[in-house]
Amino acid sequence: MNMNKSKMECPMNEQKNFINRSEEQNRDFTVFLMKGSCSDDKERRYMHWKRSVKKAMVHSKYLAILIAIVMASALVGTGPGFGFGARSVGMGLAFIALSDDADAVFFNPAGLAQFKAGDREVSVMLKGNDRTIESFDTLAVTGQVMREEKRLKFSIQEYLRQDFRPKLHEEKLYFNYGIGAQFLKVDDLQDYFEQTNLVFAGAREIESVPRLSIGAKVLYSTNKTKTLNGDMTTFGLGALYEFNDKINIGLVFEDLFSSGPFAAPTLINLGLLLKITENTRLAIDGYNLTSEDVSWRWRNDAGAEFRVGMEKTFVNDTLAIRFGTMNGNLNLGFGIQITPTFRIDYGFNNDNKTGIQTNPLEQQHFISADIKF
Repeated sequence: MNMNKSKMECPMNEQKNFINRSEEQNRDFTVFLMKGSCSDDKERRYMHWKRSVKKAMVHSKYLAILIAIVMASALVGTGPGFGFGARSVGMGLAFIALSDDADAVFFNPAGLAQFKAGDREVSVMLKGNDRTIESFDTLAVTGQVMREEKRLKFSIQEYLRQDFRPKLHEEKLYFNYGIGAQFLKVDDLQDYFEQTNLVFAGAREIESVPRLSIGAKVLYSTNKTKTLNGDMTTFGLGALYEFNDKINIGLVFEDLFSSGPFAAPTLINLGLLLKITENTRLAIDGYNLTSEDVSWRWRNDAGAEFRVGMEKTFVNDTLAIRFGTMNGNLNLGFGIQITPTFRIDYGFNNDNKTGIQTNPLEQQHFISADIKF
């Protein structure tokens, strides 16, 4: 009897040592003890309850850590501006899954892999209005790195030549790269802000995974206000997958390993491109999908942003019209292919959501020139 009784005794010493319960948990446990003697069933119930409480405490601990990390990310600052071209402005800056020109260095570095061997491009953009108060200019240049590879095939014409001495090696595209720069200055009676961003990006196709391209970039930013000066270095990763001839998907991670007084939280951006017809493309982007406490270039309201843009070309791709929206604002634009290697683009934004940081001005106008060589 004594042996059975000892087995049935409630572990009161262990109960007293378990002091990390909340008041509500202690109250529930007291009610549990007052219900009767400690039978085997009640002892099992107690042990099950104890394990549940410990598990809840562990989960609460990790939840608290997660909340702290998110709050810290939100408080470190807001993300810097980055460049764009007049073409993307006309499409509401929905460009992640498109990124087929030099401005890919700003939006999705993986897009640089779309340049074929021998294709290079220079893009220059200027903000056209109110430049005495605000200026926003960008420059983007693409290039290529080639490497020699052994030739595995020879043409019939080469075989038929009497002096058959084909080249045993040939140059092939290894990867594409892009260099971008953005120059921003705001100077009025109330605010002063100056920013210069330099970006270097590289990308290549993945041979083992057809239709997939990956890219990476490094951004160095210098920032100056009336009271603060500082710089920042961040990294970014991008991927572009051509799902089929009609659909492209783009994914970008911005501001990885951000450091400096103007450091920013990591952002996740996702893009979808629908090739409706041969001459019509619809782009849909989600920017800052994790809803970090940072908005596109320091707008007053933070959180996730959604962009939609369409581009339609006419007359053998010599004329393009574009329109789009970014969180409800109006964007319009057009492009003219002057020569096969020279294009001019215009972009209009009805409010400031394309992004000057302070004292938003309405109706911004941007013009770009693109040269292929």
